Amino acid sequence: MTTFTRLHLDPRSRQARKLLGNPQAMHAAVLSCFPKEVADKERILWRQDGELRGTDEHAVYIVGPDNCDPNKIAEQTGSQTEPQKARYDRLLGALEDGQHWHFEVVLNPVAAKKAPGSPRGTRGKLTALVGEDAQLEWFNTKAKSCGFTPLETLIVERKTLRFSKSVNNSKGRQVVIGTVRYRGTLQIDDAESFKKALVEGIGRGKAYGCGLLTLAKPITGKPD
Repeated sequence: MTTFTRLHLDPRSRQARKLLGNPQAMHAAVLSCFPKEVADKERILWRQDGELRGTDEHAVYIVGPDNCDPNKIAEQTGSQTEPQKARYDRLLGALEDGQHWHFEVVLNPVAAKKAPGSPRGTRGKLTALVGEDAQLEWFNTKAKSCGFTPLETLIVERKTLRFSKSVNNSKGRQVVIGTVRYRGTLQIDDAESFKKALVEGIGRGKAYGCGLLTLAKPITGKPD
């Protein structure tokens, strides 16, 4: 069984700031919520959202197996808000072709680009896509393979994340990853492919908070 977990972190906590400021540290903290044998083999998604409306707290969403214990993070960050868990399977079972939903997702749009003069068959180097047109085109193509069509999409945030690969050593190997937050409405075209994308994530950078698509407020009728 898959569960959806939401917890709040207060950036006034030193430990919370450490997690919020380093995706590698947050990734390790999220994995610590699961038994090691589960964390080593199961796909676990997470996403960090900014300040919640009316508060200074940040939200962290986790999608993974049922045996998630978010208190592992809450306790080490001193969170005073009780984590919330819900059965994800109930949502998955209600999804059908033709439905319209509001969505939000943070992704790592990249494309393989070959250097001039590269031999035929050479795989290009993955390069971050820049510019709204390229990023939207990439998203529309990715959406098709995940069983949905974006009806309206806004890019609401772009970030370049730079952090140490080592949780305990700021001078460790540096990771640089470009993220784009997409928000809008979608139509489900292939419910089974769509459910798979919700559970397994979309695109690259999943260890660093990318790929988790969340849904809200199903839309009845056709959007204008």
